[in-house]
Amino acid sequence: MLVLSRRKDERIVIGGSIVITVIEVKGDKVRLGIEAPKEVSVHRHEVHAAIAEEQRLAEAEASGAGSAPASQPAVVPALVPAAAPALGPDDRGLAPSSATVPATERRELPPR
Repeated sequence: MLVLSRRKDERIVIGGSIVITVIEVKGDKVRLGIEAPKEVSVHRHEVHAAIAEEQRLAEAEASGAGSAPASQPAVVPALVPAAAPALGPDDRGLAPSSATVPATERRELPPR
């Protein structure tokens, strides 16, 4: 795991197409802004885990095999495409779509 220190308004770039900006640091909470291509899903870890579990259960039902033991984690495909395009001036936003992040957690970043 790579560990980086960042201050408010500083950014981290992942794979040339994902930008994470520190929006606010207050006590033990950090607010992050995430700019990513629309085809990349962005979820909090607990939401991602719930989606993976739902997929695992659906696959088990479809195959008729029943559910796998809880000790085996679901296999989830990588979230970052191998060769993602560079961000343009209109590629801002915190989520790929309103369906993946509740409206209370979405907001547009102001231009720098």
